[in-house]
Amino acid sequence: MNYIAAINEGDLAVFLAKQLSYVIAIKQWSIQIFYDAGNTTGSSLSPLAGAVYNFGCLHADTIAELDGVWFFATQSKQGTSKIVRIENLQVKFVSTPAVERILDLDVGDQWASMAFQHAGHTWYIITNMTDNVTMVYDVGEDLWYNWTDFQANYFPVIDRCLSFAGMEWHQMLATGQVYQLDGDYIYPTDYGNVVPVDIYTPNFDDGIDRIKFLSQMRFNADQTNGSKLYLRSSEDDYQTWTNMRMVDLSQKRPILNDEGSFYRRAYHFRHFAPTPFRLSSVDLQMDIGVL
Repeated sequence: MNYIAAINEGDLAVFLAKQLSYVIAIKQWSIQIFYDAGNTTGSSLSPLAGAVYNFGCLHADTIAELDGVWFFATQSKQGTSKIVRIENLQVKFVSTPAVERILDLDVGDQWASMAFQHAGHTWYIITNMTDNVTMVYDVGEDLWYNWTDFQANYFPVIDRCLSFAGMEWHQMLATGQVYQLDGDYIYPTDYGNVVPVDIYTPNFDDGIDRIKFLSQMRFNADQTNGSKLYLRSSEDDYQTWTNMRMVDLSQKRPILNDEGSFYRRAYHFRHFAPTPFRLSSVDLQMDIGVL
């Protein structure tokens, strides 16, 4: 009989993938890799010596591939789950404890995933529909983001493809509706709905154990008519916040004055306008107190 079984572990099959000239058998708690050995009897495949991993795949719907690179949520017999990237048979775990906690990587949840390239970035998108959350991994930047629709629900896209003319077409998860995706300068809203951008900074004390006086903040961002940035701050570890203040990003040098004094502070920036928005940095004019 011309077949071969991935029997290094007695777990169930989840997915068969191909990378380079190898076949990757992804199962519940293990992964086994095969190569074409040109066997004259039975299957032409043979196991690649030593190429066995002691983790498998949480769910087939977490698997996505782009340009020969595979991404998925893992699981093990010990109950640990992470997001993994496999490229040229090299394994790299790319999720952080915070991402794993937000995604709530449980076996019984309902999942969706996709991978695509857009605007110079390569993304792996994984959605836990049960928990209403989408996390996005930027491969080049090695950073994670939380994406939503305009109502703060999970990112509603399930898959995408390119037309012969090079246009990107994306399909909605819930309705199956297909629509075009392009840069914000062409399609600035989602069917007329403005999608907010929220940025939360870590707690900041400038490495100085004294009160700081913040007299001015200068924002290095896209300068576009109608673009406004709102911000507020917290000095009790994100428990309470000040009222929002607004910065007009259409100005040549967007500036916010008189941000008061603080010992340790975090900021929340919100952009809510149908305009391009890239915030590269914020310059702080601070004076140091004596206590």
